[in-house]
Amino acid sequence: MSAIQAPPGWGRDSLTSFLDDSRGNCFATYVKLRSEYVKLLEIDGLFSALIASLNDTPDWFAALFVQRSHSAYRAACHLGMAGQVVESYALQRLCLEHALYGHYGARDLTLQETWLRRDESDKARTRVRNTFRMKKLLDSLANASPRLADAVSLLYERCIDYGAHPNQQALLQSTSMQVDEASMELHLGYLLNDPLVLRFGLRSAAQVGVSSLGVFELVFDERFRLLGLDDQLRRARQGL
Repeated sequence: MSAIQAPPGWGRDSLTSFLDDSRGNCFATYVKLRSEYVKLLEIDGLFSALIASLNDTPDWFAALFVQRSHSAYRAACHLGMAGQVVESYALQRLCLEHALYGHYGARDLTLQETWLRRDESDKARTRVRNTFRMKKLLDSLANASPRLADAVSLLYERCIDYGAHPNQQALLQSTSMQVDEASMELHLGYLLNDPLVLRFGLRSAAQVGVSSLGVFELVFDERFRLLGLDDQLRRARQGL
């Protein structure tokens, strides 16, 4: 791999220095948490294979959400490997949401039109909020696959608990306190290095990835079978 030369001044300020540290953490995760990385890569490959097959699909609505879900998955992997585990849960949640939107609106022209007209008026914006409520999305998924809906719901709530919302578990898992007679200092970690926290976050990202693919399998079931992605997805789920 040829090294990319940094531009002048890079690494000499607080932000680019932080970005360098986060990239270094990605390298460390790649080496030290190898099995976790290999699983993430396996799932990434399934997303890529599905997307490559969608150029001719009439289900354009769901196909858009496949790509956005994949992008969110990659971003979650990036932050998780960098040690920004708390922030990665917000992107894991986004990955799930894209899958749920794609499934809910697939092959329903009325829902698709409602979604497309969101910015036309305040009334249209309210209609989208009411139409695409999370409960409705999960209920729709449960009608197609109760077991998958249970898994997605569990993962979604975990993401909210651990970082997608500013809840106590999200903040406290990265916070330490030093107290003496004269003062109290709070330290909140940005780049976490606890192997247990890292492994849990990366495992969660993998679970979110396979669950999102499972949602899309309900939409593109024939395509999954023809490409052998159904068997590959079952193998990817093993150990998660």
